[in-house]
Amino acid sequence: MKKKFKSLNTSKASKAKEREYFNRLKSLSSRIESSMQYWLLLAAKRGYTAKQLNKQIERLSRYWQKKVNGKAEGIAYRFTKDINNFLNVKLGKQAGGISLKKKTRLLQNEFNAAIERNAALIKSIPREIIERYRSEILNNVSNLDREALLKTFKSFNTISNRRAQIIARDQTQKALTEIQSAKAQQLGYQYYIWHTAQDSRVSEEHRRLEGRIYSYSNPTAVIDSYGNVGHCSQRPNCRCYEEPIMLNPDQELELVKDSRAGDYYKIKAKR
Repeated sequence: MKKKFKSLNTSKASKAKEREYFNRLKSLSSRIESSMQYWLLLAAKRGYTAKQLNKQIERLSRYWQKKVNGKAEGIAYRFTKDINNFLNVKLGKQAGGISLKKKTRLLQNEFNAAIERNAALIKSIPREIIERYRSEILNNVSNLDREALLKTFKSFNTISNRRAQIIARDQTQKALTEIQSAKAQQLGYQYYIWHTAQDSRVSEEHRRLEGRIYSYSNPTAVIDSYGNVGHCSQRPNCRCYEEPIMLNPDQELELVKDSRAGDYYKIKAKR
């Protein structure tokens, strides 16, 4: 059936961009893990006391935190720029001659927010990894044999990879949605249809929002059980996406009140 309104063909997700970002985060985590593991095996061989172990862990913590702090913004900037360029290509053919390379104030704000958010997450990686080791090792100083350490290393590598995967998946979707929303508004779209992934993992709150129309400038969709309102992807690990729409001249929107899921709009013919 032909649509009765104009819509923008947006990107729902990008597994390629998510995978690229995951690989960068995994590489960073792996270098920190390898450093920790080298020194812990050496400490076990030399019979370090808890005090000596803690001193060495603290040195490694300061070293990696300083190193990652210096790289975090660059990694976050590259990630955000890649998403922005990807969307320029994706939406460019639908732009009607409008240059999407030019950053509006809204787009610049979303761009900067994505960089800051991801830089903060990247800076948290050394602390999370090293504190995990510190807690486990210092509580088991008497059992620091090679076999026990290797078993711990394998378990912690899995945890670090899972954390990198969660960050990559969540932040790729967030950056994609937020930058795409800004570009849609740059093209004159003021409203969008909320779409879910339509599977068993969709939350009850978001299931109610499927197919409803919302305003970019005035978020009213209830996105969590606490009653917070917002747009797609603003809830952690949200996989929902927006379909920007533009009404025809003979159409208008009617506000529908909903105290449970949030007010939304319906399209109706102009009288």
